Amino acid sequence: MNTRWQCALVTLLLACGSAVAQTPIQCSVTTDRPRYRSTWPVHVEIIGRNPTDQDITLTFGTSHQAEYTMDRQYTSPPSVLQIITHRTIPAQGYSVWDIEHHQSLAYGKHEVVGRIVGYGESSPATFEIVKPVIPKADFRIDFDTFFDDLGRPAKLSDFSPWGIDFRGLGGSTPTLAERDGQWLAQAGSTTDRSNTNLVVKFRMPVLAVSAQVSANVNAKVTLIAKDAQGLVLDSVISDPILKYHDFTAPISVRSNKPIASLEFWAPWYNSELAIDHLAIVVPEPCSAIALGLAATILLSRRLTPRPRPSPHPC
Repeated sequence: MNTRWQCALVTLLLACGSAVAQTPIQCSVTTDRPRYRSTWPVHVEIIGRNPTDQDITLTFGTSHQAEYTMDRQYTSPPSVLQIITHRTIPAQGYSVWDIEHHQSLAYGKHEVVGRIVGYGESSPATFEIVKPVIPKADFRIDFDTFFDDLGRPAKLSDFSPWGIDFRGLGGSTPTLAERDGQWLAQAGSTTDRSNTNLVVKFRMPVLAVSAQVSANVNAKVTLIAKDAQGLVLDSVISDPILKYHDFTAPISVRSNKPIASLEFWAPWYNSELAIDHLAIVVPEPCSAIALGLAATILLSRRLTPRPRPSPHPC
């Protein structure tokens, strides 16, 4: 760029700067929700309001128009193109810059300040990352509710901070799916000849589990419980699926040793599989001698079909 064009650009930017100082744009910031699970993305929304009766066009020296500072430490990195850009805010209206936060955040409350580059800074806004509490008593997962008060799970990874991981094998990817107005965990067909569609791993002591299962018509689903070393602790085979999308009566596995993982097998490698009403028995705070007796009593009492409960207060 020659000297004449450099001077012209500087003059234009200075003119833009003086216009900025006289623009009555009001800057504020919020997030797309007040409380989050740690697996949810945080979207910072920087808002420019125009309180006048005329449209106002903002001019920026680059493509970088808005940014935020999180907890007075982290400032969102600019994605800058060295070109002059504009944003028009209508009379008595507003414009929003939505920026997704990509850094991990600790549990608890956080503060964010928004900024329209060259046009002002907002007052702080706060939001919270909710800390998960691993259940200390028996609980049930029905995928329509959750352990906290933030609504149903948005994805299966929402369970991970609570010590429960869902994954597939052989190309099968488990997801949340809706069927007849109810939510469930569903895994597609697998290319793995072991026919293992769905694996559930626990990062907590578990004594017993029951679940309702669904697969292709006439399929019988196998449920296998393993310890942390991969040794089989117990297994069970469901009754055959009588109709498409039907679920079986609950099937259950139990052990005196902690169950570290569950494997759900369909009889054919190209069969889909779904689970619902996953009831989990954890050790009660009693002596090791009593755990075996407790497991037997709890299983007979708690692994029977029940109506969908309200979310467990963890």
